[in-house]
Amino acid sequence: MSSNRTIPAKLFIGILKVKDLHLKEQLEERLTSDFGPPDHRMILVPSDGTIHRVFFSFDRLVATEDLPKIRELSRSIDQEFSSTMLVGFVDNRRVALIPASEIGQAEEMIRFKDGGIQVVPGAHPDFMTDTSQKFFLSMRKTFRAQLRSMCLLRR
Repeated sequence: MSSNRTIPAKLFIGILKVKDLHLKEQLEERLTSDFGPPDHRMILVPSDGTIHRVFFSFDRLVATEDLPKIRELSRSIDQEFSSTMLVGFVDNRRVALIPASEIGQAEEMIRFKDGGIQVVPGAHPDFMTDTSQKFFLSMRKTFRAQLRSMCLLRR
């Protein structure tokens, strides 16, 4: 007997740039309003020490077929706040970014392998830091626990 249930994904959003830093708190409130409370948050300070980036994952899992709608919503939020965000997801195998174009596959940045992380060649430098790798491993651990609680994953 096979199941037609699709496995949800864990949404993450990275705030890469906000034109007016005073709007950053309002932008975070907006994301919480639209996607629910975050369960993981990481502040990433680039090596040049300029703009602090913030990555969030959200407690509520999303259906993979909703990812294009989420990308569109994030585009309108970008315009509203004069920001630059990236939208991605974590599933059981990988961390992927959702392309900005209407057509295209999700771009893998990280693969989960043997309990660790394999960064895909050519991935953005933000994904290569020890801090971000720990962040994504923690997100995956939470995601897997959520799937187990929904009886979608065995130990």
